[in-house]
Amino acid sequence: GALESLRRTVTSMEQARLRARIVSLFLGVVIVFQAALIAGAPWGEWTQGGQVHGALPVSGRTIAALSILVLSVFVLGILAVTNQGPWRNAARGVMRNVTRAAAIYSALGVVISRSNSG
Repeated sequence: GALESLRRTVTSMEQARLRARIVSLFLGVVIVFQAALIAGAPWGEWTQGGQVHGALPVSGRTIAALSILVLSVFVLGILAVTNQGPWRNAARGVMRNVTRAAAIYSALGVVISRSNSG
């Protein structure tokens, strides 16, 4: 009955929160990677289509900085949609749009990177 339905809802929300934390952790690793690129790590061939060997030029570091900004917003939006993080009290519809926009940006980044590497 109603109690079982409530239990399923709570369990589903707990699972969503856990998934949001896991995705945020992985995106945090990508953010650290981007920060290392900005700091001059010689990993240019692992990013932005792999066209640069060694450290990225200023233009590539600027793109990495923009990626950090977008990924950070993505993390905050993902957490907010599951009532976590500093943006948890923001309007849910706004947070859904934020996460959609960040997902589209990320997908475009993958497509552009793949087209530049081939």
